[in-house]
Amino acid sequence: MRTLTLSTALLALLSACPRPASVPEGVVVTLAPAAALTQALVGPGVPVRTLLPPGASPHGYAPRPSDLARAEGAALLVTMAPHVDEWAEGFPAPRRHQLFDGLSRQAQRPTPGLEGHAHPDPHFWLDPLAVAETIPALAQALCEAKAAPCEEIQPRSQALQAALRALDLELRAQLAPLQGAGLLVSEPFLTYFAPRYGLKIIDTIEPAPGKAPSPRQVLALIERARAEGARAVVVQARLPVGPARVVAESAALPLITLDPIAPPGGSGYEALLRWNAAQLLEALQ
Repeated sequence: MRTLTLSTALLALLSACPRPASVPEGVVVTLAPAAALTQALVGPGVPVRTLLPPGASPHGYAPRPSDLARAEGAALLVTMAPHVDEWAEGFPAPRRHQLFDGLSRQAQRPTPGLEGHAHPDPHFWLDPLAVAETIPALAQALCEAKAAPCEEIQPRSQALQAALRALDLELRAQLAPLQGAGLLVSEPFLTYFAPRYGLKIIDTIEPAPGKAPSPRQVLALIERARAEGARAVVVQARLPVGPARVVAESAALPLITLDPIAPPGGSGYEALLRWNAAQLLEALQ
């Protein structure tokens, strides 16, 4: 709520300042994974700008006045999913598209620990097959926004979907030795990735970022990890480790850090998935 209030205040400030009329240019996205997918569709000649700075977490991000100005001047604003980048909801973009809207209801997964709540888990982009399902809608939104010629976007859409299916096969082969490995996760960010590649989520330490478990719940997590043969505790980069370290140390489990946004020192969607897979293999093989 705080970030939405700040966005509203920044919007009012920008509205009060006269600006020369301009033609929308390029595409603005909230997170790096959306940038890589969008760039693959519009081609290298169209600028795609990412709002979330490198190393920052989307949770609790406070947008800057320059973020609103970029969104307003873009042909299209591309966001990821509900409860991930909601700080961009009030941005004055002429057109917007949310990637999650292209995911079928059958492909959506409930948030672990929050079953029965109104919203599904938003971290679909860590599953390349789920992402492939969202590409046609993104391509259509880019066509309608005239971000690039449709006759160029559509064949790129087919090629990108094929590349995502190939990436899935590559990851299946790479992670095959870890089939059935049990994991405790700090937050529910592997809800799509883990079942896709045969990993078992035993439990979630914090159902939502910052929602720390009680001491009794921590003890129960440790006991469950031991009873079900957990192999590791997985934490999310960009967020405090918190109780996950206590659980890992008490249960004598390795602590693995994965990054759902961008690999350290790298870029690109495929690089993100390969880096996370490599971290799991290095720690568990």
